[in-house]
Amino acid sequence: IRSGIQAAVFNMVIYELCLCTAEFVLLAFSVFSGVHSLVLFSELRSDRTNPRDVCDRINALAIPELTSYLLFTFSIILRSQFTPFLLSLPLAFLHIYRILSKTWIIQPANLLQLHQQHVTTLYQIKLLIYLLFLFYALHAILDLLIQDASLDWNDLQHFRLE
Repeated sequence: IRSGIQAAVFNMVIYELCLCTAEFVLLAFSVFSGVHSLVLFSELRSDRTNPRDVCDRINALAIPELTSYLLFTFSIILRSQFTPFLLSLPLAFLHIYRILSKTWIIQPANLLQLHQQHVTTLYQIKLLIYLLFLFYALHAILDLLIQDASLDWNDLQHFRLE
């Protein structure tokens, strides 16, 4: 019975480690997308690029960014982490609203009419949230690895994942 319980604990740690790693990758993509959007807005403000090119580049990454954050939120629920899930809900609802209302598409005419500082601030807030959750995912990975190191591996050597 003891080795069966240890094998179950080992499998659970591996499952959580895989989920945490997936969360980290999804958030790393979201951070990349957010930084890329801020750089494009900066280039637009300094008149280095055409507004149409900026909109095309941002719109190309919008759906993958929104989807990756929603997958991250779903992954938190799979790991039964309710406090981070509640903290991620406002931005997740904003992403769902933007997808359903099709407001994720930025038009060049709308971009010039909108106050660019407002749009840049929105993207900076999103980037800050992504970074906070990225460090949360990194902390969860390190915590699982420390927990994993505390297991007695000699008792678990005869178990293999098949």
